[in-house]
Amino acid sequence: MIETADAVRMVNDRIGIEIRKKPGPGQGPIARLRLGSGRWTGGSKLEGGGAVAACDAEVVARGPIFAETLFHAAFADKGMWTIRIRMERAEPVVLVDEQFDTPNGGIFRVLLGDETFRFTHMVTRDSRMESAEVRSDPVGNYFLEPWLHWNNPGHGRWLALYTPTPLTVDNAPRADSAASATDGAVEELIAGAGPKVEDQNPDMLVVGLLSPAVWVDPHWKGRAGQVEPGVQAGVQDGLMSLAMPVKGGRRVSLLGAIDKNESAGLLVEKNRRVAPPPQKLLIKHGDLPLDRVKDFVLEWAGDEDNHPRLHIRKEDLPALRARIKPNPAELRRWTSEQPVDKYLLDGPIREFIASGDSTLGRLMAQRAGEYLQTCVDWYLKQDYLLGPGTAPHMQSLIISTLNLLDPVLSTEAFVPAARKRALAKLAFLGYVVGSEDYWSPERGYSGFANMTSQVALYRLALGCMLPSHPKSKEWVEKGLGQLSWQLRAWSDEEGGWIEAPHYAMVSLDHMLAGFAMAANSGYGDAVFDPRLRKVFEWFALISTPRDSRTGGFRHLPPVGNTYHGEPTGIWGIAAWLWKDRDPEFAAQMQWLFEQGGSFGNLGIGWNFPSGLGYRFLMKDSGVTAKPASYGSAWFPKTGVVLRNTMLSDRETYLHMIAGSNHDHYDVDSGSIILYGKGRVLADDWGYIGRHPAQWHSMLTSPDAPADATMHIETFAASASLDYVSGRKGAWQRQIVFVKDADPLGPNFFVIRDTHAADSAGNWRLWLWAEDPAAAVPKAAGAPALPQHGVDFSAGKEDDGKDLGDLADAPAQPAKPEGPPPPVVVHAQGATMAGAEDVALDIFIHEASNLNLRTERAVQRVTCGFRGGLEGPQELAQTALIGTIQGPGAVTALLYPRLKTEPPP
Repeated sequence: MIETADAVRMVNDRIGIEIRKKPGPGQGPIARLRLGSGRWTGGSKLEGGGAVAACDAEVVARGPIFAETLFHAAFADKGMWTIRIRMERAEPVVLVDEQFDTPNGGIFRVLLGDETFRFTHMVTRDSRMESAEVRSDPVGNYFLEPWLHWNNPGHGRWLALYTPTPLTVDNAPRADSAASATDGAVEELIAGAGPKVEDQNPDMLVVGLLSPAVWVDPHWKGRAGQVEPGVQAGVQDGLMSLAMPVKGGRRVSLLGAIDKNESAGLLVEKNRRVAPPPQKLLIKHGDLPLDRVKDFVLEWAGDEDNHPRLHIRKEDLPALRARIKPNPAELRRWTSEQPVDKYLLDGPIREFIASGDSTLGRLMAQRAGEYLQTCVDWYLKQDYLLGPGTAPHMQSLIISTLNLLDPVLSTEAFVPAARKRALAKLAFLGYVVGSEDYWSPERGYSGFANMTSQVALYRLALGCMLPSHPKSKEWVEKGLGQLSWQLRAWSDEEGGWIEAPHYAMVSLDHMLAGFAMAANSGYGDAVFDPRLRKVFEWFALISTPRDSRTGGFRHLPPVGNTYHGEPTGIWGIAAWLWKDRDPEFAAQMQWLFEQGGSFGNLGIGWNFPSGLGYRFLMKDSGVTAKPASYGSAWFPKTGVVLRNTMLSDRETYLHMIAGSNHDHYDVDSGSIILYGKGRVLADDWGYIGRHPAQWHSMLTSPDAPADATMHIETFAASASLDYVSGRKGAWQRQIVFVKDADPLGPNFFVIRDTHAADSAGNWRLWLWAEDPAAAVPKAAGAPALPQHGVDFSAGKEDDGKDLGDLADAPAQPAKPEGPPPPVVVHAQGATMAGAEDVALDIFIHEASNLNLRTERAVQRVTCGFRGGLEGPQELAQTALIGTIQGPGAVTALLYPRLKTEPPP
C-alpha cells in the first residue's frame, strides 16, 4: 500500500490499482491498473453528469490479509457516490463495491487499456445452455450481467481480454484438438507458422459482475433511479471500455489480472464446456466467497433418523408395505441386471419400499451419493453452468437425487460418516438455491413461469428434507410462499393457467409435489386449496373427447407448446390427494384419469422429476371412479371450451385460445380446435417452437395483428345453445354452438369473423381431413416441409400484408383421376370427407367473395403421442383459406354429421 497526497496505490504480487483522491474534471477515481506482468494500464473517466462538489479517498483497512480504500464523491445536487475497493493478499483480483444515489451522476467509464497498449481479443462463454463453451472473439460489444439471462448472444457474467500469442511451430494446435478440427490440418497451420518468438503480452484482464441481489433493491426509495443490473462493454475510440452509469443503488464488480495461457489453451481443446480461470475467480470471490461459506451450518443434529419424509412419511411405511407387495423380478432387475438410473426411479424405489432389501438400499445410496456430488459440483466448479441460477430447469437432478435419497438416508445403507457428508452436501445446496443471488423474480432474475416453480420446489424440498437445520424453515417458507403466490397469480378465477397445457403441467409438477411435501412436514394444507381444485378442473374441461389416435383416450389439446396427443395423469394425483378430503371430487378425478388411459406421468416430452420414484402411488389410490359431467366454460384469461357432453363417445367440442394467459403459446390467440360427434375435425399442430399465425385456424391482417391477444367480451352457456364473442384488433370472432340432447343429433357451430378495417386479411380453418395413421407425401408444388425447431415463417409472420400467390391464384380444378380430395370447395363453401366416420359440411355466406381455396401441408414434430407410443410424428392437415379484401365478414356454419347421413 502506497499513499501520497494525490493517490492511493494498492498492490500485491498479482495485481495493482491506483485510486485518485481528487480526480480532475472528466477524470474517474481509477487512475490505472497493474497487470500480472507488471505493466500499468487503463484508467477511468467520468462523462457528463452534474458537478462534483467534493471528493476524497482514504485507506480504511491496512492488514496482512486484506486492504481497503474508500473513495467518496459528493455532487452539487447533493448526490453521493462511494466506492469501496478491496484487495486480498496473493489474490489476483480487485473487488469494487459501489453505492450511489445521484440523479445526475453521469457515466463512469473504465478504460481497459491505453493508447499504447490494447488487447485485441476477448474470452467468454457461449450463453447458450446447450453448449456453454469457452470461446474467443475480437474485442467488441458485450453486455455483462450479474445474473445471467441465458441464451442471449453477447451476454455473460464476465469477459477476459487478451492478445493471442503469435502462432509458431511450437504452439500450433495438436492433431486431436478442436482447433485442428475447425481451422484446417495441423500441417497447414505449421507451414504458416512463424519462427519461435517470445510472447510480449502474457496478460489477461478479467472483468466480472458479482452479487446479483444487491444490484436491485425491491424497496429502493432513493432520489435517483436504480442502476440497471448490467454493464455495457464495448470499443470506444479503438479502446475497450466499460460504461457504468452512476445513478442509484449498488453495484459490485471484479477486476482480475491473470496469465492468459491456461484460458487460451482451453480454446484448442475438444471439450470447451468448462469453467475457465476467469469464471473461477467469480466463483471464489462472488458466488461462494469464504466470508459467506464460513457461516454455512454444515453439521447439526436431528436429521439422522427421520426419513423418509418427502412424498411419504416414515410412519406411513408399515401401512404402505401392507398394501404393495415385492416383485421378485423387479428386485432382481435393480440389484443385479440394471443400474439404478436417475430417469428410472419408480422401479427401484417401489421395490425398496415394498421389500426393504438391503442390497438394493446400498445401490440406491451409492447412486444417490454420486448424483448429490454432481449437484454440488455444478456450483463449486461450474463446468456445466454459466452461473448458479442459470437455467434452473436444467438442474432438476436436485429433485431426482432427493427422491432417491429420502427412503434410504436413515437406513443402514449409509454408515454414519457417509450420512453426515450427505447431510452437509444437502445443506450446501440449500444455501445456494435459497439465495436471492440464485433466483429472484422481484428483481427480474427469473425465466419462464415453470422455472420459478421449479426453484420454489428446490428450496421447499431441501428445507423439508432437513427439518432440524437452522435454515430449514426459511427455505420451506420461501418455497411454499412462492408456490402459493404462483397458484393465485398464474391461474385465472376458473383455474386457467398462464402457460400452455404442457408447461402448465411442468409448473404443476413442482407445485403438487411441493404442497404434498409441505403438508407431510406440517406446513399447512395448500394441497387442498380451492384454486388448485379449479386448476384440476381446467385440465378436465379443456381435455379433448376420446380420440382414436391416442387409443380412444382423452388428451390435452395440442395448443401452443403442448405435444400433439399429449396424455396426462394429473387426475390420478388429484384422486389420490383428495380421496379423504372430498370423496365425490376424487371419484370424478379418478374417472377422468381412467378416461385418459390411466397414464402414469403428468405428460410427455420431459421426465417430470418432482414425483419421480413415487408415481406408483397415483395408480394405487383405491378410489372408485364416478363419471364427471363437465360442459362449456369460459376461463377469463385463458380461453373458452364449448362442449355438449362428456358422457358419450360422440362428444362435440370446440376449444378457443383467448386472454392474457399466453406464455409458451404460438402466435395463435383466437384460434380454434374442433371435434364433432367424437371425431377430430379441425386440429392444431402441437409443439413446434412458436408456430406462426398461418398454421392456426384464425383471421389475420395488419389491423388484426397475428401476435395480438383475443379478449372475450361475452360468454353465455345453456343446455341448448352457447354463445361467445371476442375481439382482437379489427377482428371480432363470434361463435354460436347449437346443442341437441342427443349427441348424434344436430350439434353444430356458427362462426362469424368480422373484419372492420380497410386492409386485406386471411381467414383459415385447418382441417384434419385424412387418415391420421397414413404417411402423407409432400404434395407436388407444395412448399418445403418445415422441420421442428426451424423458423417456419422465415422471420415473417402472416399478417395479411403479403398474401402471396394464394391471394390471387384462381381455384385449381380437381383432377379427374384418383380419389377425390379430402376437402372439396364448392359454391356454398366446402365439404370435408373426414378421416374417420364423421364428415364436416362448411356452409359460408357469400363464399364467392372469399376466393376459397385449400392448402395441404405436412409438419414433422419431434415428439407426440399416438397409439400408446411417444415419439416423432408426421402430421397432415388441409387448410381452407379465404381472403377478405377490406371490411367484411366470414360467416360459416360448421355442421358435423355421420358419413351415413346426407348433408343438411
